[in-house]
Amino acid sequence: MSKNNDYNSSDSDSDDFLDDEAFFTKNSKYADFLKDISFEDGSSQKREKKERNEEEENGEKEYEKAPRTTNNVEEEEYLPTFMEDGTMKVSKKQRIQKGEEEEEPMEEEPAKHLTKQERRELKKKERKQKKNQEDDDEALLEEKSEEEEDRELTPEEKAAQKEKHYKDSLTEIAVNCEKILEDPNKGISRHRNEISPLNTVLMLLKDSDSRIQQVAMLSLMKVFNDVLPNYPIHVATKEEKEVQVKKEVRKLRNYEESLMVFYTSYVKTLIATSKSRDESKKREVTLAVKCLCSLLTNHYQFNLADTICKAVIPFTASKDEALCDIVVECLSNVFKGDAQGSITYSIAQQMAAMIRGRDMKVPARTVQVFLALPLREALEEGDEIGVKSKKKKRLSEVDKIMMEGEGPDPAVYKAFQKDTLQEVLLTYFRILKSPDNSKLIHVVLEGLAKFGHLLNSHIIIDLLQILKEIMQSNALSMESTLHCVLASFRLMHIVSSIINIDESLFISKLYEIRFAFVQSHNYKYITDYLECIDV
Repeated sequence: MSKNNDYNSSDSDSDDFLDDEAFFTKNSKYADFLKDISFEDGSSQKREKKERNEEEENGEKEYEKAPRTTNNVEEEEYLPTFMEDGTMKVSKKQRIQKGEEEEEPMEEEPAKHLTKQERRELKKKERKQKKNQEDDDEALLEEKSEEEEDRELTPEEKAAQKEKHYKDSLTEIAVNCEKILEDPNKGISRHRNEISPLNTVLMLLKDSDSRIQQVAMLSLMKVFNDVLPNYPIHVATKEEKEVQVKKEVRKLRNYEESLMVFYTSYVKTLIATSKSRDESKKREVTLAVKCLCSLLTNHYQFNLADTICKAVIPFTASKDEALCDIVVECLSNVFKGDAQGSITYSIAQQMAAMIRGRDMKVPARTVQVFLALPLREALEEGDEIGVKSKKKKRLSEVDKIMMEGEGPDPAVYKAFQKDTLQEVLLTYFRILKSPDNSKLIHVVLEGLAKFGHLLNSHIIIDLLQILKEIMQSNALSMESTLHCVLASFRLMHIVSSIINIDESLFISKLYEIRFAFVQSHNYKYITDYLECIDV
């Protein structure tokens, strides 16, 4: 039974195969997949598949390890070529641009434990590298700036650049001066690694633009006139700085020391500018003299007053009348305000030395400065010209500060007055004895007429003898003769109770000039002429 069943099943299978064969024979397009069927063992197929997979994996790994590059392919056209048959051929060639390799991140090495010495050397090396890099950057910047400077600017660009620099500098001066006046301690005191506002304005005195120099000069004059004290500053010595002091005292010392440093620098700049002989800097010279005179007038008791006097006094003999008038007015104001007498004596001493140094060859207006001296102390009988008062002593800075708080010492003031008068009289005697004194004698005689009542009898007798010799020379003008007679009469009136002097020469000279005086219509000296008659 079973055998029959097997036979039947085999028959059915053969029938099915025949049917399939007939179907694929008729429809061959559906049988293409049969070409790929392998009748080999399945294990070999698996092995081949595994090998292919391994090859693919190895290829992927090699690709991952290879550097990433991008190739940009572009076509580059060349010039056309004309062939023999007349046709034109355009050649093209691929140009491959290789991209930058993509850098893979480097694996970080594990941190090593460094010793203290190694860390110090590493930091030192880093600082050195950083410094070298900064030096390279500075060199590049300097090279760039040099290249820009080498490029020649047009006149319009130069003018615009100069005008911009001028306006920026004016703004800078105004801002810094305002800071100084708002807080002088902060605006003047020097600090480490910081430029103070006052120093910033001082640096503009050396600017290449003369307009900026002038504005800075005037601005600093206003600032110093506002912040300078009315007493001299005592700068601490090296030994005094080593002593421990309070914070407030140390702060005040720093302020005063900074003020003195900057003020000294400013005064030196003004003096150097005033000595310029360049005609193109005449305006700066006049401005510098004005600034010096302003500082002296307002702060003649402050430091460097003698230095300023020494700088401006020669301008009393200047050919520039404008400069001369500025200085003469300044000295007159100082004479009026000096309650101590020290600066007045210093000015008289320096002027006498200047006149003597120039061999009496100075303008009359230079000697006329003495007429503004407020001299009130008379010489005693024992006083002699050229012998300084023993009561007067040279005041130190500390003494000046103490006197400023307590008021002037009458004994010291009197000594200064006498020594000032002696300097004036010495100058007058030198001029009277000079052979070429025609331009100055009338000023000297005017001064003797004003200060004659302050002289002692010995000096008066010597003066009268000199005046007689001058009158007998007949070399005086009408005005000089009048002044000589008036001075002689005043001097003789002082010593009339001590000695008898022949007045006939002086009286005859007074009558000789009466007709010339009336004919000249010069009524300026009428008062003096009438005084001579009264005496």
